[in-house]
Amino acid sequence: MSTPEERPNPDDGLARAQVARAEMAAALDKVQEPGAAEFLGSQPIWKRPRKPKSKAAKKAELGKQRGG
Repeated sequence: MSTPEERPNPDDGLARAQVARAEMAAALDKVQEPGAAEFLGSQPIWKRPRKPKSKAAKKAELGKQRGG
């Protein structure tokens, strides 16, 4: 069995976790400048309206998928 001197102190781990939490919170609080590609009017790709495909384009794509 382990002696108490060999076991890590749980209070040390808790203190390290609290310091790390404070560091992460400080990093998240920093104001990040938007990049050149990110202007205020931009939207993620999944929120942009879709352009519907024509029936011929749909059939060609499905034929391509089936035929390999």
